[in-house]
Amino acid sequence: MDIFLTRLIYQLPHTTISNAIAHFLSFQSIWILLWFPIIGLIFIKIYQKNLMILLMLSSGMLTTYLFVEYFFKPFFDRPRPFSYFGIFPPQTAPYNYPNDFSFPSLHTALAFNAAYILSSLFPRYSIVFYAAAVCVAFSRIYLGYHYALDIIGGAIIGILFALTIKKLMLYETQRKTAQVA
Repeated sequence: MDIFLTRLIYQLPHTTISNAIAHFLSFQSIWILLWFPIIGLIFIKIYQKNLMILLMLSSGMLTTYLFVEYFFKPFFDRPRPFSYFGIFPPQTAPYNYPNDFSFPSLHTALAFNAAYILSSLFPRYSIVFYAAAVCVAFSRIYLGYHYALDIIGGAIIGILFALTIKKLMLYETQRKTAQVA
């Protein structure tokens, strides 16, 4: 099922415009367009005094990055789809091919990590945060970098790490509040 779904998405028509959009969603948007301005607005305009939120976001994403890149990927040792299918897709030509492993998707894990934390802070905009994360995830399969299971694993890992960091931060805040009282 994993290979079938991956091949189904990967074999969608690749036009110049759809490839450009997928590359933008997969690479530039996750940092430039989606998360940095959102995070910047949160801290500059709304939560200038609350560094706990900045700590929650940055530690969640850093922890996710370190575990996915240095533990999960080497542990699962799964080759990328373009290696499995035996072709290097032309839609990725402007970029270097990743030489690390496929499972789980780091881009997806980071996108869902940020979406979870931002949604817990701003539930009104949850649909926007998760829609952006889903677009990043879809683009990773569309471009031939990941299997469908890599995306699912990345989303689960990203949310679990965000949930863990959020709970640790809340526990620490409650502990400090109890000590003061």
